[in-house]
Amino acid sequence: MSGGVRTGWLAAGASLLTYVGLVVWLTWPLPRHLATDLPITIATCGFETRLMSWTLGHQSQALAHDPASLLHGRIYHPAEHALLYTEPGFGALPLFAPVFLATGNPALALNVMFLVGISLTAWTLHLVTQRWTGLWSAGLVAGVAFLTTRWVTWTWIPAVSSYAMLLYLPLIIWRAASPIRSPTGMLVLAGLVALQGATSPYVAATILTPLGVLAALRLLRPATRPGAWWLIAALGLAALVLAGVYSGHALLRLEEPTLTDQTYWRGAHGRVFTIPDDLRDPRNPFAVGLPVVVVIAIGMVIALVRRLTSGRSEPRDTAWRHGVLWAVVGLTIALPPTLSVLGREVWFPPAALLSSLPAFDLMRDTHRIGIAALFGLCVLVGVAFAECVRGLGIATGTGPIRRAGCGALAVVMAGLMYQSYAAQGWIRNGRFIPFPDRYRLLPATVPDSPVLNHLRRSNGPLLELPARLPLVPLMLAAQTRAMYRSLFHPRPILNGYTSYWPRGFQPRMGLADRLPDADALTMLRQQTGLELVLVQLDLMPAARVPVWLDLADDDARSDLTLVARTPKELLFRVN
Repeated sequence: MSGGVRTGWLAAGASLLTYVGLVVWLTWPLPRHLATDLPITIATCGFETRLMSWTLGHQSQALAHDPASLLHGRIYHPAEHALLYTEPGFGALPLFAPVFLATGNPALALNVMFLVGISLTAWTLHLVTQRWTGLWSAGLVAGVAFLTTRWVTWTWIPAVSSYAMLLYLPLIIWRAASPIRSPTGMLVLAGLVALQGATSPYVAATILTPLGVLAALRLLRPATRPGAWWLIAALGLAALVLAGVYSGHALLRLEEPTLTDQTYWRGAHGRVFTIPDDLRDPRNPFAVGLPVVVVIAIGMVIALVRRLTSGRSEPRDTAWRHGVLWAVVGLTIALPPTLSVLGREVWFPPAALLSSLPAFDLMRDTHRIGIAALFGLCVLVGVAFAECVRGLGIATGTGPIRRAGCGALAVVMAGLMYQSYAAQGWIRNGRFIPFPDRYRLLPATVPDSPVLNHLRRSNGPLLELPARLPLVPLMLAAQTRAMYRSLFHPRPILNGYTSYWPRGFQPRMGLADRLPDADALTMLRQQTGLELVLVQLDLMPAARVPVWLDLADDDARSDLTLVARTPKELLFRVN
């Protein structure tokens, strides 16, 4: 191996270790509790992290032991194809499944996937930006910009951590920036798009749309038209693969015409996007810090002056063009049809057009498609930083002097981005609420107990109570706790929480909420073959706890028999 190649590998390895260290620091103390806790940085983590654990855990178990059961999922019993009611996150399995199957610990697998996934994504973003600018320091700025976006480390990916697997997206931006001239190049790009798009339908949309716009732009010029056809071929092949991946969801949509109403999260399509406030909302992936915006603006001015005075094209000009493309297209497709600009409502035609497309009505949170904008902005801040240091003459030095100067400025920029990150918070009823300094954690262990041991002995249907609570987060926490526990026993469960629910689920939960009413129990037994009822006393409304305790102590019912108990749980057999 030559010295230059060895140095390149060492630099790449050093940058990866840098991002792993940054991720550990930003998410502390989660790395200390990888095997026992899950992040709960926002309220939705209380149920979304368990949903993600179940989704990927079930798929891992099914692929390893019973592939025919992959789509069924053993939740929402007796409904079929339960996995299709949520985002399966297929693209996250390469990181999740090996850890889960080796350890049997879904919390450990999810945490490793989250931390390693965002580290690798920052790293590939670094490598692409470094390649375009020729500066390691510019790559560092791009990678840190990604990690210091609250959507990445606090408000979305910790809850739905399949989105941590975005490492292919910078490579897609890089590969698509150069015209494709051969079948090999077309297949490479198609493979990257398919791998990344398998993470989520939202991620697929965030990739295919900017690439489609790029193909259309290249068709306009005779010189770039051949490459445009290769790009279209790559998109067509990737779309064909992704159509197969998500075909089950399409069929489900046809089978259940009222699916859009079968959800806890109604009304998302009617939201109004407020400018400029929502551009800073940490729930949006494109809500980068002020230092990122300022450096991009300064870098654009310097780049414009450079082009006007020299007339020469530099490799980083390609980064400018494609960073702008992904940022603009990504923001455009993430916006809803109605905008509020400085207090005045404005109709936004591109969003209205997207709303008319098939299956768009199932994409409740279109802001997730703004992932493209986030990556465009990260590329832009990296290349803008390179313009600034070159404009100041720092990058024109030699050897260690140049590296030290650029590195020092990159560290300063990283510090500014972190300060902006640390100062962010929520606006609630006109009040500013800062983010906590440290991660809050949710215990995720499922220790052996008489209840769990009994659940493992056979495979009859199980219902966990409570099934309904007045507050949605608590209700969903109860449902997803039952799902999480199901990874440790073989029984189908009547409980469930996903993006949408199947027909019949709500009526069954209505009957469950009436228990221990004898008529409701009889109807559930007839409809589902219910065998066991597990009562979670710590989640049960206080007024209902004495009813179940009396039933357990008196053994007065012939249709319900207590078979196991712990201080917080009562397990009844349905006779």
